Amino acid sequence: MNYDNSLWIINRGFKNSLLKPELKTLLFSGNGFLGVQANAPGSSQTSGTFINGFYETTPITYGEKAYGYPALQQVMIPLVDVLNWDISQKIDSEYRRLDLSEGTVELDMLRGIRSTRRLGSGSNGSSLEVLEEVVTSLVHADLLYSRITLKGQGQYRITRRIGPPSRESDESSDPRKMESLGNELFKKSDHIPTPRGCHIEETSKFSTLSYRCTLVLDEFTRGGVESNQFETFFQDIDLKETSEASKMLTARFQTGGSEGFPPDKASEVSENTKNLSWHQICADQENYLMDFWEKADIKIEGKPEYTRALRFNSYGLLQSTGIDPSRSGAAKGLSSGGYNGHYFWDADVYLQGALNNIDPRRARTLVEYRISHLKEARERAEELSEAGALYPWRTINGKECSAFFPAGTAQFHINADIIWGMKSFLDNSGERDILLKGGAEMLFETARFWAAYAVEVSGKGYSLHCVTGPDEYTALVNNNFYTNLMAREHLSYAYAIALELQDEFPEFTKNLMDQLDLNNSEIKSWQDISHAFYLPKMEDSDIYKQDDSFLEKSLWDWENTPLENRPLLLHYHPLKIYRHRVMKQPDVIMGLLLQKQYFSKKVFASNYDYYAPLTSGDSSLTSAVQSAAAALAGRQEEAENHFRKNLFLDLENREGNTDNGIHLAAMAGARIALLYGFADMEITADGLFFNPDFPKDWGKVSFSLIHKGILVHIIYDPSKESISFKADGSLNIKIGTKPVMLKKDEQNILSLK
Repeated sequence: MNYDNSLWIINRGFKNSLLKPELKTLLFSGNGFLGVQANAPGSSQTSGTFINGFYETTPITYGEKAYGYPALQQVMIPLVDVLNWDISQKIDSEYRRLDLSEGTVELDMLRGIRSTRRLGSGSNGSSLEVLEEVVTSLVHADLLYSRITLKGQGQYRITRRIGPPSRESDESSDPRKMESLGNELFKKSDHIPTPRGCHIEETSKFSTLSYRCTLVLDEFTRGGVESNQFETFFQDIDLKETSEASKMLTARFQTGGSEGFPPDKASEVSENTKNLSWHQICADQENYLMDFWEKADIKIEGKPEYTRALRFNSYGLLQSTGIDPSRSGAAKGLSSGGYNGHYFWDADVYLQGALNNIDPRRARTLVEYRISHLKEARERAEELSEAGALYPWRTINGKECSAFFPAGTAQFHINADIIWGMKSFLDNSGERDILLKGGAEMLFETARFWAAYAVEVSGKGYSLHCVTGPDEYTALVNNNFYTNLMAREHLSYAYAIALELQDEFPEFTKNLMDQLDLNNSEIKSWQDISHAFYLPKMEDSDIYKQDDSFLEKSLWDWENTPLENRPLLLHYHPLKIYRHRVMKQPDVIMGLLLQKQYFSKKVFASNYDYYAPLTSGDSSLTSAVQSAAAALAGRQEEAENHFRKNLFLDLENREGNTDNGIHLAAMAGARIALLYGFADMEITADGLFFNPDFPKDWGKVSFSLIHKGILVHIIYDPSKESISFKADGSLNIKIGTKPVMLKKDEQNILSLK
């Protein structure tokens, strides 16, 4: 592949030895298991270090508690900081700290390295170039590397301070921020020196989860234990002539259960920690990324800034999702503890929708995570006196921890979102074995919830009462369009899969039905209910009603709403918001997009035009959906405006809260908007369907995707009014009304005239 390196790099400058808070999260380094924030060496700043799914629990305090309210909060917590360091120069037998006040931080998405560059100046006027490179390994998910290179002349000391990060103690009314838990989070905190460095082992007080950090350093001397530190290490470099030299630190992070780690394993872990050469570390990282970008890259020739932003968003996905089925993708990725590190429907719709055709292994993990927590979903349904299984709105360990049920538990659509995610994964990958490994059981148990919850209403059909849809500014309504549509498809899919499995795997299906006490009469009822589901709609119109009462509410008075009173949820009581016709994020058009096979572009246009002015955009989930819907509606200028907002949401800190962490769903949404909106991609029984309509000033648009294990490269060329395909296997596609059979390694160029 031919690369323009300038479009693979995100860099930012900083002054006064401090990174702006939003840069610490924006330029984090992660691999799906481990994430570390950016830092400013030589400053008092510490880096948040996060392990996906490592959390502490704390009681939820209610003024008025009712039955079924969650009792415990789960909070992903920052762990030991291994990237706090500074530089001193030896002057007259004493080491004096250098001034490292200005510099740049650079994220290289092609090499997978974060670099911090600075110029230091000593009291004697000598200068020094300082470079720190951080690699959070994509090959070995438990390994983090830091190499510091000095270039200049003189005797220098790198001081590495290993200690806990600073934790915010101030309470905040912003629900998007990490909850404050204080400083004493661990009932056990051990520091074990080793010949090559040390081990840090900590066990949380209440969740009783344990982790170990094993540090291995190049030549060092111990500096003792400073206040609030585990240990300080000195690494000395003598540059007798103008030259350069480097020192490395390797950190290996592991997790364990409540029993922690056996003491006799400490030395064994240290000896087995591979201290690979820096050259090999970088080569492994770059090779991994070459393969990733072969599948994930999107290039927009006429908008190079879009290309860079698309790469940043895809890279954020890679850094925040892994291949361990015990972990999913948090709303803020691994950039911070924002939203307490919880997993939402974001993972099942946005992340799933983007990863399915980039990285099937990571996409499969999202489904496997949900399957692994079916037990907790059954328990939650029973707690609410409902049938089957009900998944939590927000969670880490599979248990509900949303304390505000109108915008939490009542979002029952999470069940259908999870099944949509599994179906989309199966349609993209063809890996049907997951149905036999818990997927069918999850599908049937969640379908049971809908079949029992739905009520047949005369003159309407099956309805869902007292639910909250994706729009969290409208709560506890009857017949939310999105929820009804998704529940309908959920039941229909469950019926179809039950019949398929009975035909293909009769013994497996019989055993599963016996285990679930499920019979053919109940399965048939799923089809009957789905056929009679009510979808609220305006009479003599293509516009679907968001719910039974939404259109009866007063419009929000935007003219008299100060700009500083945005987002609304931070400035108005929920009851003020709920009684108005205002939306936090798209609801109806989200449903249309996820089930686009049923709806014409005319329907998209009518609903987009009606609901766009009512959407506040207070949610980062908004712009990607609006972009895709506007593109399908033929509103290309608006589609690009929304697309641009989504692309640069974090890169330009457009919502002013990137310091709380990246917006991972929005990052995934960029790919969704481009493929499912502008390219009008759809997966059908006959293969892939495309009907592209990109803005003309974008020039050539090149992208790749994986479908059923086949890698397809696609180039849209508006100057030639053509689209070309090249696949590494045989595949059926359709461009508009033209069917095409792609053959392995053959270039296919189709005219769009």
